[in-house]
Amino acid sequence: MSLVIELILIGGFFVLYPIFGGLTYRGQQRAIRAGRISRWRLYNEILLAEWAATLLVVGYWILEGLSWRELGLTGPWNRATAIAWVLALVAVGALAAQVLIGRHKDEWRRQVRSQLDAVDGLMPTSRSESLGFTAVAFTAGFCEEVLYRGFLFWWLQHLGLGTIAAAAGTVIFFGAAHLYQGWLGGLRAAAAGVFLIALTVLAGSLWPAIVLHVLGDLVSGWTARVARAEPTPSPA
Repeated sequence: MSLVIELILIGGFFVLYPIFGGLTYRGQQRAIRAGRISRWRLYNEILLAEWAATLLVVGYWILEGLSWRELGLTGPWNRATAIAWVLALVAVGALAAQVLIGRHKDEWRRQVRSQLDAVDGLMPTSRSESLGFTAVAFTAGFCEEVLYRGFLFWWLQHLGLGTIAAAAGTVIFFGAAHLYQGWLGGLRAAAAGVFLIALTVLAGSLWPAIVLHVLGDLVSGWTARVARAEPTPSPA
């Protein structure tokens, strides 16, 4: 019975939901650009779907009496964990530095704006939308780590795959889930997935990856707003 429930969760979260999202996202993005729906509607749909999926996994975990450490929500504190935290914070600092340095450069702004086409429906354009995007960033950072680097990674290992093979599986599924952003967006997500699963394995818990995911998404929203805004003159 447990295997049946796990297969339903895996099929729903990592196959059907990404396919449904990919089929509907472009229509939603066109509707947002045309002003027929708001970004808040898309944000609310993301919040509902990801928290529902995460709570179902947590409920299954409780019913089965599984260890939170197996899900990655608890873990050791040792030298490897400290290194994982340092790497996560350095990565966030590097992302933020790119924005701080690039915001005065027209070429950087043009490149960012050209990359925004695939995710324009998600990126905030006002202070109100920024609040919604912040909620999405915290939700995605926590829920997607629990689902992909926690539950899916555990399940693939539970099937008998080794650590490297299971980690590769999470990368493939995570990249595929972002194909609604186009092939380049899917590849970027897969590359991020490599770093996130490496942090998780190194730390022995999800928390460094969760913090990096949340802050990375927040920096992405900030990047979009900076790239769209009028350039600020560089100091003499």
